[in-house]
Amino acid sequence: MRENRPAIPSEIKREVRQRCGFGCVICGSPIYDYEHMLEWAEVERHVADEITLLCPSHHREKTAKRLPSASVINANKTPHNLKTLVTDKHLLYYEGNEVIMRFGNTNFIIVDKGEGIKYATLVMFHYPLIYATLKEKILLLNIDLFDIEGNLVLSIVENELIISTGVWDIQYVSTKLTIRSEASDIFIEIDFITPNIIHFTRGKIYYKGITFTIHPTKGFSYVNNEISSTLTFNDCTFIGGVVGIVVHYEEPEYGGAVFIKAPRPDRI
Repeated sequence: MRENRPAIPSEIKREVRQRCGFGCVICGSPIYDYEHMLEWAEVERHVADEITLLCPSHHREKTAKRLPSASVINANKTPHNLKTLVTDKHLLYYEGNEVIMRFGNTNFIIVDKGEGIKYATLVMFHYPLIYATLKEKILLLNIDLFDIEGNLVLSIVENELIISTGVWDIQYVSTKLTIRSEASDIFIEIDFITPNIIHFTRGKIYYKGITFTIHPTKGFSYVNNEISSTLTFNDCTFIGGVVGIVVHYEEPEYGGAVFIKAPRPDRI
């Protein structure tokens, strides 16, 4: 018989996520279930301090009574991610000889025609923040996203995702990852549409004083605060080449589909 229990209120879920470091308290996985440490059948209540986060594997172990409740309670006192300050690695299942990187409503389409390719979607001051390599239907994503202070918030190295716990909130539901810097401010929202689409649906990309904004319908925009101007790519598609957008104070030899001249980082 199916249990008829009320859903956990969103504010309680958020409090639990923050307290547990946005991952399983035992292994740190960012994929988790909300688990009542005191059995629901006994207490029939949702209290934040009585709920923890367990990955599907550890959740099954506890349900099957192979993982003692006492072990879960102890892990809840010192969650894995609050000791490491990052989530555990999470593998993204990307593959194929074509990848679409979508920023709002603007697409970068990269195709391996049989020789292998490395494509940098966004290069800022010689640093490839977002790039992919494709060879023999092996698709590897590499992404570094920093906050406005220059702290690394999200890193993907060859499809392995790690997120800093030093943010206000992280939600990873189905294929969509949302990281908030505060309640009303989405740092980044990404939809990992496997096997070959990564969709940055909204948010901001920062690097050395430069800001790009992403909006679902208003495009992918470079914001130059120095002269109060904005360059927007709205409903654009880039196909081919090896570099998409390059931001630098002088045009580099490797070029790109688009070159944006920016102030020197030491002058911003």
